[in-house]
Amino acid sequence: MILSKRSIMVATIIKPARAVFMLLAVVLTGCQPGQFSYYISPQVTGRVIAADTCQPLADVKVQRVVPYQSTDSPSPPKGGQIMMQRTHTTWTDGNGGFVLASESIITPFRRLNWSRVTVTFECSGYENFRTNFNAANFKDRSPEGEPLVPAGEVLLKPKSD
Repeated sequence: MILSKRSIMVATIIKPARAVFMLLAVVLTGCQPGQFSYYISPQVTGRVIAADTCQPLADVKVQRVVPYQSTDSPSPPKGGQIMMQRTHTTWTDGNGGFVLASESIITPFRRLNWSRVTVTFECSGYENFRTNFNAANFKDRSPEGEPLVPAGEVLLKPKSD
């Protein structure tokens, strides 16, 4: 196939023009990435204290249990599923306080709101504790606008030897 100088010249002009047109379309329509970002889990805040002494507990591992993590699938998780199954962990500060960050995803398809968040608490010398926060707890918002669950004070019982 032999290309003429004219067809080569037209092709080299059209490709950059198409890219410029697409860029202008995005800029002029006000494309905002925020419209595709949705929260899939709220921020959880609270304070962990010892049940026997009522003293704050530092360095308690606070972890969100991923609700959509399934072990009954015959095939291993793929790309996006692996990213969504990552665990979210934080530790309490010297006053027993913690902030477990909210989770959001970017998708063109809006997801339904969550109905429950499960959080676990682990500390050496204390019994592990697991609790659920249901949809009734999801009415608050952080100053940044994130959905917020104020967990209040979480009591950990000492391990009995």
